[in-house]
Amino acid sequence: MIAYFLPVAVLLLSGVGLSISAEVVRETVMSDKGKMEKVVFYKNGAEVASRYFNDKGDVVRTTGTIPDGLVREYYANGKVMIEGNYKNGVPEGLLKRYYGSGS
Repeated sequence: MIAYFLPVAVLLLSGVGLSISAEVVRETVMSDKGKMEKVVFYKNGAEVASRYFNDKGDVVRTTGTIPDGLVREYYANGKVMIEGNYKNGVPEGLLKRYYGSGS
């Protein structure tokens, strides 16, 4: 699997950061064709929501509830890739994107 937060491609984290207490973590799942398939949200290590996309990148279904507040996605090395606030199920304000080195 490959994780993307358009347009940056990175290796999908393998459980790194998914069990951090009270933190909301998102994981982007790509199809074999390199298109975003779904984004899964975890809180306290448990899946709380998923957002599914069609081949054009449009949201076609959301299950669960994306928590309000800070959400992070991580590189496989455990460094933060993206962080930003969500409100009412959508990003609110600026999303910060980091290099794999953490800077």
